[in-house]
Amino acid sequence: PRLWISPRPCAGANRVYRLSPMIWLAVLGFLLGPFLHHLGIRFGTRSDLDLPVCRECSAARPWLGWRAACEHRAPGRRELATSVACAAGFGGAWVVVTSAWLLPAYLLFVIVTVVLVITDLDHKLIPNRVLYPGGVIAAALLASGAGLSGRAADVPRAGLGGLAFFGLFFGVALVARGGFGFGDVKLAALLGMFAAFDSWRALLITVFFTGIIGGVPALVLLALRRAKPRDEIPYGPAMVAGSWLALAFWEQFTSWYLA
Repeated sequence: PRLWISPRPCAGANRVYRLSPMIWLAVLGFLLGPFLHHLGIRFGTRSDLDLPVCRECSAARPWLGWRAACEHRAPGRRELATSVACAAGFGGAWVVVTSAWLLPAYLLFVIVTVVLVITDLDHKLIPNRVLYPGGVIAAALLASGAGLSGRAADVPRAGLGGLAFFGLFFGVALVARGGFGFGDVKLAALLGMFAAFDSWRALLITVFFTGIIGGVPALVLLALRRAKPRDEIPYGPAMVAGSWLALAFWEQFTSWYLA
């Protein structure tokens, strides 16, 4: 009942049902999709954050939602994919968090990682002007939320996990010698922090999922000679996907593996 609808007793034989906050958060994430897609494109080109416009007639696009701004305006596939990802991230955050005090940190984590995925896919870039302020604010929200929810003891583990994941990818960047961007190394600190906040097992599963999602396709491209060893392959999306999956399913995956 917590996931979809929550019964609220009322006078009489009937019950009034209200949608779970997960649904409202998913709707909010879906509406934010086009806006975050635009942010990712603009941050990736190091340009100013002006209003999104139509490429055909230069009409201003809406920041939120899918309302048509002109006759050429239609939801693009990438914008739709961004909206679906944001809806899944926002709704999943409600399921993952153990306290409402932690929800703002996880929602910001979703926003920052979605924008960084777009910049990395388009420009092979993890911009500091997104990662640094977003990561610092997310860390502050996570620490304050942990204190208010009685999980202050988990904050040091989160910090150590961020350092450990950073160190792992820093070593990979040194070995790759140009084939692995330092932006991915800095992104690993943010992902490791949120993974380790749950447990060390969640961090290990993040490493495993990231290696499967990002490493296997890279090996296939190298084997097919579609890429060279020193070519820069956007690895940020694989890192984000691995961390999202680990945060959502690390307990189930651990139970299945141990069984």
